[in-house]
Amino acid sequence: MNPKKQVTYNKTTSIILALIITAESRLHMLKHRLNPNTAYTDTDSIITTGDFPAEEINNKELGKYKLEHNITSAYFLKKKNLCNQNPWK
Repeated sequence: MNPKKQVTYNKTTSIILALIITAESRLHMLKHRLNPNTAYTDTDSIITTGDFPAEEINNKELGKYKLEHNITSAYFLKKKNLCNQNPWK
């Protein structure tokens, strides 16, 4: 193996792949955003005012959600900022 060999790749493919993954993620989150119990969603989090479907929670399975906190009360200050009345456990 030649250590000086330069690796080349198609830069356009990387951008297209990133766009496809982002679009698929948004479509996946759309079903949660349309739920009336959903208070907030981001690319990696969902905050609901009700119970989240148990079949979608699994800390080890890829593509499932991880339940990190049970929040009883919070104030949404602005996008991506909330004040939780209970300490994170």
